[in-house]
Amino acid sequence: FFVAMAMLCEVDAPTREEQESADPAVAAAADADFALQQCGAGCVTCLPTKQLWTLRRNTCGAVRVRGVRHWDGPPGSVQEHLDWLPLGSRLRWLDATSKALDTAEVARLCAHATRLERLKAREISDLTAVSQFRHLHTLCITRCDAAEPPGLATILTMPSLRCLFLSQVPPSLWNTTLGVMKVLRATSPLTALEVCPAGPDDPASPEPPAYVINRDVFPHLTELILEGQPDDMSVADKMASPQLEAFAGAFGDSHPMLKLKHFRCVRDAGIFSDDVGGRLASLRDSQGNGSLESLFSSGDAALVNAFLEGIDGGNQLRYLGLRCHARAPLTAAALNAALPSVRRLTFRAVSLDPSANQFFQQLRCLQRLTLVQVRWEHADESVWRSLALATSLQKLTVFACARMPPITEAAVPPVSLPMLREVNFFESAGMLRSDGAWAFLWGLPALTSLEVPVDAAAMSASCRALTTLRFAGSVAARTLEALQLLESTRTQRAPPSGEQYAFLFARLPSLRSLRLDDCTRIEGPCLGALPRPELLQHLTLGRPSPEMQIDDLVPLLQCMTQLRHLDLRGFPRTEDAAPILVSLTRACRLLTVVSIDKPVRESAGTLTVDLGRGRKEETWFRQTPCIWQRVSTSLELAVDAMEADEERQRRA
Repeated sequence: FFVAMAMLCEVDAPTREEQESADPAVAAAADADFALQQCGAGCVTCLPTKQLWTLRRNTCGAVRVRGVRHWDGPPGSVQEHLDWLPLGSRLRWLDATSKALDTAEVARLCAHATRLERLKAREISDLTAVSQFRHLHTLCITRCDAAEPPGLATILTMPSLRCLFLSQVPPSLWNTTLGVMKVLRATSPLTALEVCPAGPDDPASPEPPAYVINRDVFPHLTELILEGQPDDMSVADKMASPQLEAFAGAFGDSHPMLKLKHFRCVRDAGIFSDDVGGRLASLRDSQGNGSLESLFSSGDAALVNAFLEGIDGGNQLRYLGLRCHARAPLTAAALNAALPSVRRLTFRAVSLDPSANQFFQQLRCLQRLTLVQVRWEHADESVWRSLALATSLQKLTVFACARMPPITEAAVPPVSLPMLREVNFFESAGMLRSDGAWAFLWGLPALTSLEVPVDAAAMSASCRALTTLRFAGSVAARTLEALQLLESTRTQRAPPSGEQYAFLFARLPSLRSLRLDDCTRIEGPCLGALPRPELLQHLTLGRPSPEMQIDDLVPLLQCMTQLRHLDLRGFPRTEDAAPILVSLTRACRLLTVVSIDKPVRESAGTLTVDLGRGRKEETWFRQTPCIWQRVSTSLELAVDAMEADEERQRRA
């Protein structure tokens, strides 16, 4: 928000003369360089930024805007979001994936955003109108089922277009267009092409539709993604060319392209899997090192095994992803591979060979590790020892890995991971029941965000680890800013007690965000153990005990003077939210959203709080039956005034 406030400020905003200056240094310094991206329209976090944009989009500060991503919403027209575009706008990219563009809107964009380079839209009614963009480099259309061959041919042959993504393309439309282009000897300047097929023209057909691909029509392609093709159609054979660097699609017995750097496969294991995996491993650059940089497979563990077993320590793989619901595991030889350049490892629904004794080698560049529904039967904690060399690891995510050994302090000394800031465990409480696992977490020197499922047993282990560790070594507890303690998925397990929560809270002096999913065994006073409650900005409490009442929490909440968002849904039904909101408004000046379950006074849709001593009144609006939002902020009042003024002008 503060970046947006500075970038959209009218003070010292560049002039059009500066942006169009013949002096390259002056023009570069004044060029648009601000990208505005927001999530859903109902997001309370993005609300201030959205209000700020509403106020300043028609001011001279908007000339700094280089790109806009419109917030998601129901499919429809984007016209209401284009009103701010002045003639000669410096807009370079527009992401309106949830919106449709008609011919008039495309014409307006062409007139007001002459420098547009990237465009994303849900649908464009007339594809031939896109040819008016003289600088368009990248185009993404997520629905093409209503397109016509002339329009498709127009965008395929646009002189400026280099990257094209098309989804829901009927096979008859695609094949007809390429057939005509081949007869006319028309070529496309595209260097990157991704086509997501639509369903078959004949729903009764058991075979997926075949899309014609011809290298004579696409002589300049370096990236091609065309998946879901029939088994008897090898896109790799038809498009084999020396300059292709990224490929995803059906393959036959052709040798992978010499310059291939990125390979993606979404097919189950077949007769060519081992051969293609070995050939990918044999690819070499000019210096003799492995040249493949990314490999993703959905369903073909044999290909990944063959690749990992065939590479050496000189490989340059940066990303490895595998999604495989089959029983074929990653072999021990594959898990013994050295990956000195890998940045991200993502495994989903994968089995690891029980005989393997380590999780890869030379992971010094690994930044993100994601394990989802991964099984490693009979393995012990020592298999994780290779992570001790992952000094660049920043994020660790484990989801639904019930049959995985814990990561413990003995196997991975936490001081060896100086950049690990975010750890998320979902439905993997079994990995957190040992003292060693919690000693690993609480010893991480840079940990700022922790999201874990807990029950009484896991919390006991956590408390023991904190007690055992020297205070000087318990760095994570002192630097942790966001803590989410999720409800354990094993319902027969007892939830943590209030004493356990209080013991933990007392060791979190930097906490800004706290979420407790299961409070059935705690009472409000345990929140009083927080050393610095005034730092807390977000608080969520779920499943409270019958003894815990909102009124009893108010004195503790009043100490949280920096609180922004408060979620108390699930507490016993309150007779009236007004007294609670009044108390919190006076104590927490930054509070903007309060969620209270089912306040009963339905007639009271707004609430005005008199702060006294000459201070302005604060107003709350009930957005839903459970959510109250403060609407008397300066931005909110300014937006209301502007909209009222625009309404008066329209009536006049």
